[in-house]
Amino acid sequence: MENANTQYRTITIAFFSGTGCTETVADCLHEQLAETGMDIKKIKISCDSPGIGQTDLLMILSPVYAFSLADIVEKWIKKLPGTNKTSVAIIPVSGEGMYLPILPVRLEVESF
Repeated sequence: MENANTQYRTITIAFFSGTGCTETVADCLHEQLAETGMDIKKIKISCDSPGIGQTDLLMILSPVYAFSLADIVEKWIKKLPGTNKTSVAIIPVSGEGMYLPILPVRLEVESF
């Protein structure tokens, strides 16, 4: 198991935003993390989104639709290449502040 004190040099924030709320959260994360001096990349998830490239941490932000991640986000995640070297954080964004611990389990992805 990797050391919990791992320092990330590169972070990719990938997000889908149907109404703009998730994009606002992604912008805030990008701004705050950029102040630390880390290399931060932000990409919008779409049907034709590019790959994530090399990154130490992948942060995936998605609005919550009917107690799930947005369908486009789930499909995008399933297309990611498998690797055991990239840490991943999936962040559901809800206007009501709901916390849904079942989301990462539901994806059934082998590895990132």
